[in-house]
Amino acid sequence: MLRCKDLPYLTSLQRISYLTGKSGWERVIRWIYTAESIDFSRWIRGGELLFISGPVSQQRDFDMMRLVRMAIRLNMAGVVFLSGEGYFSDISAEAIRYAKEHDFALMTIPWDVPLVDITEEIGRAILMPGESRQMNLVQAVLFGGVSYADKGTFLQNASYPFGSPQCLAIIGFQQVPLAQGARRDAPAEAERTCDDWFQAQHVPFSTLVRYEQLILLFPGKGTQAQSLLTGFYEELKQKAGIFPFHIGAAQAEDALFLEKTYQTAQVALQIARQRNLEYPYFFNPCGLSEFILTLPESKGSKHVLAFAHRVLLPLEVYDKKNKSLLIETLGVYLQENGNLLHTASRLFIHRNTLKYRLHRIEEICDCSLEDAEVRFVLYFALTVRQYI
Repeated sequence: MLRCKDLPYLTSLQRISYLTGKSGWERVIRWIYTAESIDFSRWIRGGELLFISGPVSQQRDFDMMRLVRMAIRLNMAGVVFLSGEGYFSDISAEAIRYAKEHDFALMTIPWDVPLVDITEEIGRAILMPGESRQMNLVQAVLFGGVSYADKGTFLQNASYPFGSPQCLAIIGFQQVPLAQGARRDAPAEAERTCDDWFQAQHVPFSTLVRYEQLILLFPGKGTQAQSLLTGFYEELKQKAGIFPFHIGAAQAEDALFLEKTYQTAQVALQIARQRNLEYPYFFNPCGLSEFILTLPESKGSKHVLAFAHRVLLPLEVYDKKNKSLLIETLGVYLQENGNLLHTASRLFIHRNTLKYRLHRIEEICDCSLEDAEVRFVLYFALTVRQYI
């Protein structure tokens, strides 16, 4: 079954934001309903995920609190507001607080994500949840809802080396417009490729297609796991007609406690997508990107975001006013560890042009890029800006 917490794992809903944190996460989504007016109660049967667009918000009788109360009273799964210019730019704190009190999810997604893609993908996830054939290893240890002892028995009966270090990888596929003749069976095709490749390596493994992702579990640690996963990535990349994809992975000490590993692998996949990496990305417990993406939904994360905004605001204002590229220049410069030659080469500019830009950055921010703490703060702010 599809729950509200599963939505970010669908390709078309990767940009969804939860305004109410984990409230309502466990609510089951029975179907989708896109409201055309504020009075939609006669068409609701319970369990629908409600989408609210800009035209509804512009109706004279629109009342956000009334809408949220009605959705809760009708036992809907949650509400998704389309956000952006001409759509919703702000959700009232009162509505968010009321939803949290009733364990109900309020979410936003940018208006430019096509609703047709969202409704199609949610419909497919509801009708074909992707839980392969019979319960396999991945399904049992991650989504089977079984006890620690039962997991051990299940894995032992399957002759799987569950006591050794494990690698849990998630292969996520980018959405390709139907106009390009894209096929819709990418996860299933990837699963077949995975079966052939890992069997050829004589490595025990288990896979599960879940929504638009392929989940892969196999024993391995460190460079051994990275080498196996890189080999599979190259094999998958060569397959004709496969969707564009990325791989995120995480390590676990054994196969009995993989729930947390699954979450960190999703974070690794998000980083791989954001950086558009052409190789598997492994979750780094000491990584700055990982720290930012795993911040709890609290005042702490808002404080971090406000800090980053405050640090970069002078440069953002200057870039917007002068149509310059100081923030982009700063990002590449810090990624290249201050190497002027490499930075200029990546930006396709002369070294003197780069020096001029760096000097302007120092003037605008009133700082010195020779200061290690300044470089760290700027890099931290840029990373926050990238992911939040």
